[in-house]
Amino acid sequence: MNEQQFRKILMKYFRKMGFLILNGSFLISVNQVMAMQEPRDLYDFTHQETSGVWMIVNDGVMGGISESRLSLDQQGFLVFEGRVSLDYGGGFASVRSILNRLDVDPYDGILIRFKGDGKRYQLRLRQGDRMDGVAYFRHFETKIGEWEEVFLPFHSFQASYRGRRLPDYPKLDTTRISQLGLMISDKQEGNFRLEVQRIALYFNEHFQT
Repeated sequence: MNEQQFRKILMKYFRKMGFLILNGSFLISVNQVMAMQEPRDLYDFTHQETSGVWMIVNDGVMGGISESRLSLDQQGFLVFEGRVSLDYGGGFASVRSILNRLDVDPYDGILIRFKGDGKRYQLRLRQGDRMDGVAYFRHFETKIGEWEEVFLPFHSFQASYRGRRLPDYPKLDTTRISQLGLMISDKQEGNFRLEVQRIALYFNEHFQT
């Protein structure tokens, strides 16, 4: 990253944070720069009280019989596991966490660190208080038994409703995210297990660590 790119990023950050910039110049300490580089964790999975409030939402809402469970491992990660069934028109299992209309500006996306089972999952975001309605999603792939870390930019999330994509729907509004969830679907029948160690907001992809 050159000096001009770095300056542009800093100015974007301070404008969103409400700082006044005079004549294009400002003062910033080394500690402030370092703090900006660090992702902001949304949960701490090492303790029950900091792991978030989660609920299970499976395809039983549409007549399916898929099952899922959610637990905390003593080593400090969230475990989302169960079995997806395609019977009776079903085919998905999911969990959600309430975020109370989180304003994620000026962050540019979500970092997730996980260990999977070779299946494909979704990270999902919602803007309203309803259990049903439009959700915004991004797929991420997993490798069997390997810890991985991916960065999911907010601009890449796609709107969907009950599995149907909505290409003409308004883009995700990052000033009022109210729910965050994990889902497995896409006709991936059988047992699944996803371990999540970290879910965090990152400021800019130049600062990925």
